[in-house]
Amino acid sequence: MSNKKEKDVLFRSSLDDVKDAKFSPDIEGFTIGTEGQLEIEPEWFPGSDDFFCVDHFPSILNCSEAEYHKIQAFSNSFGSTLLNEDPWFQKAWAGIEPSRPMILGSAAELYLELLSDCIKDQSFIDLDRMNWKVGKILKNVVVMPLWSGTGARKNQQAFKDDNEGKLIITEKEFDTIMMMLKSALSNSQFWERLNGTWQTVILWIEDGVPMKAMLDHITQNLITRNVKTPGDLKTTDIGNPRAFQKKMYDRNYDMQAYHYTVALQALYPDEKIGPFIWYVLETQDPYGSAVYYADEVVLESGRAKRARAIELAKQLYKKGELAEFPNYSPDSPKEFTLWDWQINKSLRMEQENETLN
Repeated sequence: MSNKKEKDVLFRSSLDDVKDAKFSPDIEGFTIGTEGQLEIEPEWFPGSDDFFCVDHFPSILNCSEAEYHKIQAFSNSFGSTLLNEDPWFQKAWAGIEPSRPMILGSAAELYLELLSDCIKDQSFIDLDRMNWKVGKILKNVVVMPLWSGTGARKNQQAFKDDNEGKLIITEKEFDTIMMMLKSALSNSQFWERLNGTWQTVILWIEDGVPMKAMLDHITQNLITRNVKTPGDLKTTDIGNPRAFQKKMYDRNYDMQAYHYTVALQALYPDEKIGPFIWYVLETQDPYGSAVYYADEVVLESGRAKRARAIELAKQLYKKGELAEFPNYSPDSPKEFTLWDWQINKSLRMEQENETLN
C-alpha cells in the first residue's frame, strides 16, 4: 500500500449541495470494497486501455477521442446506456456503431475548433479562404469525392479502406458543415465563449468508481467572470428551445451536464465551476444556432440519473455475469396502466360518439 496521503476535495453539484469525496493521488494497492478505495475494477468496464495510465488522480490526459473511448472507466455514455436499456445491460458493452449524424457532429466539432482558433489568433478572413486541411482535421477527417458510373462503388470502398479510422464525410456533409459554421459566425454568443480549451479528458475516482469524461470545451474569460465553464457542442436537426429541452431530458444531456461539471470540479476542487453550456447548431435548414445553459434544476435531474446509473453499475459488478436475455418483469407479472392524457383521450372518443347521436 502506498504511503502517499489522500487529498480531500469537494464536489459541488449546485450552489447549495456540497458532497465530501476522497481522491487518492496513488491508487497502487487498492483493494475492492473498502472505504475510499475502488469498489469496481476498471477492467470491468468496456474498453481495452488501462485506467491507470496516469500516475495521479484526478488528472488530465492528452489523447484522441478514439483513444478516450478505449479507456476502461465509468463514462456518461456508459451510464446513460445502463439507464436507457435497463434491464438489457449488455448493450453498454456492445459499443455504438457511429451513425451519419454522429459522424457529422464529430467532424463539425473539429471544424468549429479550427475556426475558433483562427478567430482567436485573428487570422480568420472568411470561410471560403480557410485552409481546412491542417491540424486535427487533416489527421482525423476526409471528404469523400462523389463518384458515378462504372467503378463508383469500388472507388468508394477503396477510399474507405485507405482512410480507415478517420471520419469520412461526403461533399454534401461538408457543405452542411459550412452552413453550420456560417450560422455560428452570426451568433456572437458563440465567440464570446468558444475561446478556451477544446477536448479535455479528465480521469478521477469517485465513490469507489473509476471515472472518465471528455469535455468538448472549457471557457474561462471575462464573459464567464474568469470562472471555468464546461460546455458541449450539440448538432441536431431541430434546435429551438422546445425541441432541445425534450431531447435534453430524453437523451440524458442533463446527466452529461452534471457528470462533466463534477469532472471539472474534481480537477479544480477549490474553484467555482460555471453553469454547463450547450452550443447548439442545426444540421438542416434554417441552420439555427443557440447557446443554452443548465440551471440547478437540470443539474439536480442529472445528479439523480447519474446516482442511479452508478448504483446500477455497482449492483451489476457485485452480481457477476449478466443475464443472457433481458427479463422485463423480473419479480412478478407487471401490471399495466395508462397515463392521464391517454385515458382522457379515450374518454373524449366516447364523448364524440354522443355528439353524433
